[in-house]
Amino acid sequence: MHNVLSKAVAAVLLASQAADAAYSIGSDDEIKASARTIAYDLMSYYKGNQSGQVPGILPGPPPKGDYYWWEGGALMGAMIDYWHLTGDTSYNDVVSQGMLHQVGENRDYQPVNYTASLGNDDQSFWGMSAMLAAEVNFPNPPADQPQWLALAQAVFNTQAAPSRHDSTCGGGMRWQIPVTNTGYNYKNSIANGCFFNMGARLARYTGNTTYSDWAEKQWDWLTSVGFIDANYNIYDGAHVEKNCTDINKALFSYTYGVMVLGAANMYNFTKGSAKWEARVKGLLNATFETFFADNDIITEVACEPYDSCTTDMLSYKGYVHRWLTTATTVAPFARAQVLPILRKSAEAAVLTCTGGKDGRQCGFNWANKTFDGKTGAGQQMNVLGAVTSLLQKASEDAPLTNSTGGTSVGDPDAGTGSQDASNGFAAITAGDRAGASFLTIASVLLISSLFFWLASNMGEKDPNPDGADEAKEKKEKANDVGLLRRLRGGYRGVYTGDDGGDVENFSNRDRFPTFNTIPEAGGAPVSDGSQKQEKEEEEEWYLLAHIKNDMTIAKPTLVVEDRDGSPFAVVFEGYGRDDLDLKGRGLKKGNTIVMPRARRVPPADETKRGFVRVSKADAAAVKAVPGALEKVLALGGVEEDPTVCSACGGKGEAGGGLRMPG
Repeated sequence: MHNVLSKAVAAVLLASQAADAAYSIGSDDEIKASARTIAYDLMSYYKGNQSGQVPGILPGPPPKGDYYWWEGGALMGAMIDYWHLTGDTSYNDVVSQGMLHQVGENRDYQPVNYTASLGNDDQSFWGMSAMLAAEVNFPNPPADQPQWLALAQAVFNTQAAPSRHDSTCGGGMRWQIPVTNTGYNYKNSIANGCFFNMGARLARYTGNTTYSDWAEKQWDWLTSVGFIDANYNIYDGAHVEKNCTDINKALFSYTYGVMVLGAANMYNFTKGSAKWEARVKGLLNATFETFFADNDIITEVACEPYDSCTTDMLSYKGYVHRWLTTATTVAPFARAQVLPILRKSAEAAVLTCTGGKDGRQCGFNWANKTFDGKTGAGQQMNVLGAVTSLLQKASEDAPLTNSTGGTSVGDPDAGTGSQDASNGFAAITAGDRAGASFLTIASVLLISSLFFWLASNMGEKDPNPDGADEAKEKKEKANDVGLLRRLRGGYRGVYTGDDGGDVENFSNRDRFPTFNTIPEAGGAPVSDGSQKQEKEEEEEWYLLAHIKNDMTIAKPTLVVEDRDGSPFAVVFEGYGRDDLDLKGRGLKKGNTIVMPRARRVPPADETKRGFVRVSKADAAAVKAVPGALEKVLALGGVEEDPTVCSACGGKGEAGGGLRMPG
């Protein structure tokens, strides 16, 4: 009886949600009607077709607007797919205008105006939209304009240039293109994944094995460097000065999506090779296990549980829906696994579209199946991609090739004569050389010095270069003493004496609570004048946690674990990704973070993790202890021998505070 009632209640709730939803997607006609309105609302964010505005881009880049240049290219791709799957030509002229306006001076999607934010992945998003236009026979541009296939080839050729694949980390492309851009010292999976994706698709479209050879090479590099592991987890990237050993293990859905589509095209191009079939299956399994674990509904796991997604990240879900669906048309064996899950995810997506003044704006958190108050172009693009993908029908919608009806004109040499945006210098003529020689030498020295400085851990010198081993040994022996000195200098509140002489026993859970026992952020204190209220207002507490990983993407973010093994995140609000030197402050993997009067934001549900927000005003009060949490906790209640330090490992007398030296 209980089960029957539960099912009945669930059915009533679902029916109620469906009644409130603005969109229905039960039939193809309903899908097209819903997509038409979603597309209209999405294009309301686009101003590029208005007088005085720039065609092709969404309002931005910051601080002029929320959106970076690349997302305009992503929007063009979404609208090309919209036309292809619905037949609605309403936006074709606007899309063509935008796509052609942003090709840049060399017709390779490297416009000078956006060099300051030009990454290899950014260029690729425009190139992939051009590739899509060729694959679906989007109306070709006039003969005097660059053609879709040629544009995709131009992007690919500029990225295949030797200057983009240096020897650091054994190869691979850097994230950013210009040497002066923040992130030039970072190699990541999305930049190389997009290049892989385009190589696979160009190989299938043209039949040219040069492209497939590059795709094979990129796959091999991504796996050899550890960005794709044996379980097909795809990690974000790593720094060249560390030889890509400091892998940031953040997981983003669009990186999986771009790799799935590329691998599916390689499977198709190789006539169904077992190797690529296994790779497609492995990637799909990892994608669904990582991002669709919540009842087959996509969640952006790196940021959504912590409410820390950037404007960029708010658009990833739609690409995944579109790319995985397209993958099933070139790798049909995947259809049975992929399509039912994507339909469930799309059904949840449209249930969020009840916001805004018109009651139909879409939200970002699909798992809750309700509008979450967050609107934007990314949210609309996500739902449009999920909804229109439901219209894709088996092999009849497989991307075209130049032998199956594709009409776009290519140019294998496109982009090979382009000026590389990575240096930004025009060719030097004979008349320039004499006068420019000094400036050239000075520039090289300056750039070399800058790179040396960056690679040397922000310019810090080895304090003992001639006795490194001895210095290391001494440092290890004195590590615990140093830890105590750091505690003493950082927090007087953790000592029992006014002179900071004694360290409290850290087993005091009132003074040093765990994540689950600290007060909630935003929670109203007891206001009845009770002793509980007075205690909370007067009491100091310190949340201690072991730093597991730096997961900074948009905001400085650490993944940590408290003394009970409860994982949570620490998010520093008010800072950009490069505004706060976490490592320079000792807030790095293996150390202990100390947060006074921390308050928790509990997880939204059992599938999410909680976090602590640190405001800009409170950031200076957050300290690091150079040692593991286990050792920090062991220090409480033992007495230190200032000469031997053997007791620092927990061998001292039980009871009492830990006595600081001198």
